[in-house]
Amino acid sequence: MTGRAVTLAVRFLVAPFRQGSREVPEVFVEFCQWFYQDVLVHYGSIDRALSAFVDQLDDPSKVTLKAYLEDLIASDATDEELEKLWQDHGSEFGSTRIRRLFADLQGRL
Repeated sequence: MTGRAVTLAVRFLVAPFRQGSREVPEVFVEFCQWFYQDVLVHYGSIDRALSAFVDQLDDPSKVTLKAYLEDLIASDATDEELEKLWQDHGSEFGSTRIRRLFADLQGRL
């Protein structure tokens, strides 16, 4: 799949289906942006970065993010599509196990 085809798949197939016409929650964008290129230098591990992110969230944000991640994890979107969605919303950190990362975060919420 070309880069443009992946972008179109995310924009027109993944995002609307996963959120039922909802916009991407701001807390998901914050999560994506938390994973900047030096996240491992700053936190030492993905585990610590996830914990620090969750610790600074209020309860309504946790509920919103947990529901959104549940939709993404349960979707039939490919890992490539989920990775694209994650990076399109500000992540500078690549992960070949994006669904596992989302599930790990969801379990902490």
